[in-house]
Amino acid sequence: MTITHALVVKGAVVLCEYTDSDDGLLEIAWRMTSKISGKEGKRRYMYDNRTFNCLTDGDLHYICIADAESGADGSFSFLEELKRRFKVAYDRQPTGGRGESRQEALTKVLKSCMEKFGGRSGHSSLERVETELEGVTELVRSNIGKVMQRGEMIDSLVEKTDLLKHSAGAFRYSARGLKRNMWWQQVKAYLVLTAVLLGAVFVVVSIACGGPTLSPFTCGRSWTTR
Repeated sequence: MTITHALVVKGAVVLCEYTDSDDGLLEIAWRMTSKISGKEGKRRYMYDNRTFNCLTDGDLHYICIADAESGADGSFSFLEELKRRFKVAYDRQPTGGRGESRQEALTKVLKSCMEKFGGRSGHSSLERVETELEGVTELVRSNIGKVMQRGEMIDSLVEKTDLLKHSAGAFRYSARGLKRNMWWQQVKAYLVLTAVLLGAVFVVVSIACGGPTLSPFTCGRSWTTR
């Protein structure tokens, strides 16, 4: 989370403000308070890739401007911390006291809160840890998803292997049946061919012997006559 601007407004008066840049966003945030005057609670607006976060408590408006990637929880945690520390400093510092002015003291509180939330301590460290933890969690989820996907692929491969084995068994059974059918067809063809040959021999012999009746005496006489 990166908070770039912060200010505290009471009514229409800016009690303190702090920023490292001079881009006019503080004035926009101050003008924004006129539209939410008298409405307590939390509000969040988007403008020019920035988030305007406002926490209203009575007639005080605690406002911070952060980058678009900053979450609402972090921004309003900053405003809650700012409100707590601001009230302590505001009640303790008398108006017109010696040394630094009230505005300077309040601005110092504002700057300290921004450094705490935008630096390497406090909530920033916690947010970095949470971000890293979310990254690790997402990586673990991704790895688990890949493992589950691989498991599903293995299960699918096993099912396909079983189906292939079943199909191979059915194919072998069909091949054996086809082989037996072809063997019987060949046997039948041989039998038919044998019958045809025997019939042809019978016809030839019958014609040679003078008729369909095969008589050894007739055949003998015929051969004798010749």
